[in-house]
Amino acid sequence: MNKNTCLPSLTDSSVVPIDWNSMNKKTLTGEMAEGIIHILNNGNRYIVNDWWNKVWNFNDYNHKEYLTMKGNKEHNIRPLTHMALALSASIALDIYDEKRTGVPVKEAKEMALKLIKSVAKHHCSNTPEGWGNAWQSAYWAADIALAGWFFWNDFSKVDQKYIQNCTVAEANRFIDYTVPYYMDRNGGIMFPGDSKAEENAWNSNILAASCAMMPNHENYSLWMYKNMELMLSAFARPSDTLRDIEINGFKLNELLKGSNINEDGTVVNHSIIHPDYQATMAVELLNGVFFAFGNQKVPQAVIFNGDAIYESFVNLDLKDLNKDMAGQYIYKRKHDGSASHEINYPNGTDWGTDRQICFFLMDVYADMLKLDKNLPLKAKDFALARLPVMKAMQSRTENGQYYLSSDSDRYRSREEWVMWHAIHSYMALWVIENGMYNITNESPFKPDLPFPENTLT
Repeated sequence: MNKNTCLPSLTDSSVVPIDWNSMNKKTLTGEMAEGIIHILNNGNRYIVNDWWNKVWNFNDYNHKEYLTMKGNKEHNIRPLTHMALALSASIALDIYDEKRTGVPVKEAKEMALKLIKSVAKHHCSNTPEGWGNAWQSAYWAADIALAGWFFWNDFSKVDQKYIQNCTVAEANRFIDYTVPYYMDRNGGIMFPGDSKAEENAWNSNILAASCAMMPNHENYSLWMYKNMELMLSAFARPSDTLRDIEINGFKLNELLKGSNINEDGTVVNHSIIHPDYQATMAVELLNGVFFAFGNQKVPQAVIFNGDAIYESFVNLDLKDLNKDMAGQYIYKRKHDGSASHEINYPNGTDWGTDRQICFFLMDVYADMLKLDKNLPLKAKDFALARLPVMKAMQSRTENGQYYLSSDSDRYRSREEWVMWHAIHSYMALWVIENGMYNITNESPFKPDLPFPENTLT
């Protein structure tokens, strides 16, 4: 990884604002869209009230320009970036409902802008000893990049620079990055019990964001090259290392140095076959959202092996993973054979069994991108089986929180995790229904921009 840690680019290639005038911001209808809007506005009620005032005490900063961060680690920063994205996207896409939240949209937007610029300002490219240049920080920076991009022209030049510095610095870290693999080309395990699928996917997010926001930047080709390598490697199977096919100009058998998922589409993480991490294929698929908002084509690499991952959820007999689950599938079916919301964990799970929305996001993409076209049960049926369960969980509280303290999900920032998946579910529906997720197998590189030598076959 680039050891020139938190240094932004020496040039100032402009961020190209989103062209909202070219887009149809009409609120989506239909059972899936309306269901996720319901969940989002309940969650937005939580963000602009109890989360803002009681959990983080941000009301103490009402008369200050910036919020103060409480640290640089995951649970100091990631919850803020997730909620910043959820709130800003809800407002930008005109689904924020002030009657449901009790806070006017103007005030909610001020909260979102303050949150975005404060987190960006605290990044180490802008503030010495700030957050960033860490294992997961590119993931958080991608949230801030997209959230800031939604309202780019509402920020001061200073705050625009904070957001751009944060984005560029995190993207530049990966220019000379060595992409990791769970398994090498010969089947040797490189990281026991620890696939790099999710990690490669989330690191690709900041590169996709940078390319989409700054398509004329001097580092565009460098970012795009590493973005392609990360995306193609994230959910590569062992057999892919032998495949003599080209995706966006990259030959798999020459590019891939190993694999990150099993041949059957399952993913090993935390030393078990872990469906939660199999569902992080959606983290890669959401790269298409960045390109869509930039009015750019979506590289074919974004959806690489998405169909294999989804087929494994729906159609893989678990007999070889757990003999007691012979004849069953990761996505459970009801007694009549129809789609269920329940999940089979063949080796158990360490996060708890309450999780639904990560699978819902995967269902949304599988339905909209037709990743389920050859399957006996369809992604939309699974998504619609999950919606009432998710709505019922959230309805147990008055303030819009999703979880109760007694629920099994043990992730510390679980409320923010839910809202991140919820807003990405709506954005996926929105860009695809509006014809903006246009996939191409053409080269993503531009002849007029510098290109890394001796890298592309």
